[in-house]
Amino acid sequence: MRPDNMKKSRPSVLLADDEGTVRRAIATMLTETGYEVKTASSGDEALGLLKSRHFDILVTDLRMEGMDGLDLLVEAKSAKPNLPVILVTAYGTVAQAVEAMRRGADDFVTKPISPKELKERIAKALSRRDMLREISELRKSKNTKRRRSDYIIGSSPAMRKVLDQISLVARNDVPVTIYGESGTGKELAARTIHRLSSRNEKPFVPVNCGALPEELLESELFGHVKGAFTGASSNRAGLFFAAHEGVLFLDEISEMSPRLQVGLLRVLQTGEVRPVGGDVTSKIDVRIIAATNRPLQNMVALSTFRQDLYYRINVLPMILPPLRERLEDLPELVDHFRILYNSELDKNIEGISPGALKRLKEHSWPGNVRELQNIIKQAMVVANGPVIHVRDLFQFEQGEIDATSKVDLSQPYRQQRDELIRTFEKAYATKLLTAAKGKITEAAKMGGLDRKSLWALLKRNNIDPKPFKRKMQGHSH
Repeated sequence: MRPDNMKKSRPSVLLADDEGTVRRAIATMLTETGYEVKTASSGDEALGLLKSRHFDILVTDLRMEGMDGLDLLVEAKSAKPNLPVILVTAYGTVAQAVEAMRRGADDFVTKPISPKELKERIAKALSRRDMLREISELRKSKNTKRRRSDYIIGSSPAMRKVLDQISLVARNDVPVTIYGESGTGKELAARTIHRLSSRNEKPFVPVNCGALPEELLESELFGHVKGAFTGASSNRAGLFFAAHEGVLFLDEISEMSPRLQVGLLRVLQTGEVRPVGGDVTSKIDVRIIAATNRPLQNMVALSTFRQDLYYRINVLPMILPPLRERLEDLPELVDHFRILYNSELDKNIEGISPGALKRLKEHSWPGNVRELQNIIKQAMVVANGPVIHVRDLFQFEQGEIDATSKVDLSQPYRQQRDELIRTFEKAYATKLLTAAKGKITEAAKMGGLDRKSLWALLKRNNIDPKPFKRKMQGHSH
């Protein structure tokens, strides 16, 4: 995806290699596959060319006399931070690859390279550069009406660090674990990693491990064969197969049962999936991105999460900051949701008053960005003018609950916890349906849930959404 203002001429490649025969062979290969190629016989010559003219990408040999590929990479990134760089070597090692990526390389390939492979690597590096540029332009834009819901919003130091981490993990095709409180945007971060990765044209398949019973989650993940259990009337491919060559996003992985943790570990170790009730395995190629609001390392220490699985999925961990630690992003986030919901709600809200913004900054935000999203949407629904005022905020919110006042030490912990959860779930679901006028899709969006999870919540608490529709219809007369 290239911005409209970019020239549609052939992408220009600067190729640096001190071996003439290899340099000419690669240059010919790239020219024949559609690139405009300029060559340099040393790192110093390549750096001079970079500073004197524009190139779309740098492809450099790692081992060269004088300035080697790693030094050229550092100098190139210093001069042109957004320039994609691919390192090429006949002496590839894991340590070199890690060091190259740490210094900012977009890819690391070893000789001999096929024309098809090198062309694909360059195309993917250019695609990631264009996506990063688009995200950067979107973050700077305050009034654009382009679709904004799929982008990470925030310019604070904490969020700039997150975007840098996303850029790093996107170009390393290994498992990622995203840590963060509920509502911080873990799935959004996972989708952004996917869009910037080499798998961006393949599926992104999300599943909430905490929303499904163990048996159903097992079938969803691995699939099942006909007759594997009651109701299995036909063979069904699971989400691993649906995500083949793409990404499987395991949200709330900390809620996965020990038995399913074993099954997941087996898939990661072997690259093979066996459906429930089946005896035939199939090869799959899936990148795992996991997310959790609980510290897995602590769970490992308590033996509630497998240590071997932890090391498998925690290769590249990243942490999303809570909203209270990046309050400087509030104006940008509010503006983001204002533009988003002006279109969805057919409103024309122009902004937010200083007093209302001050009130938002004083809130503790236990629900993070998801809570802010709901608050802004609710405020836009009730606002009767072009500006959101203090009176429009938190109209659907109940006061802070003093948790200690609810504690009764005469009752067992689990019993009391379950009762409090049921009370909360019922109150929350009732409020959601009231605010959404009984519309399931709308209620699910407001609550940050998928439809299946919301239906499960309603069923668990014996709540029928139909009366809420009738109530609202009755009020409209």
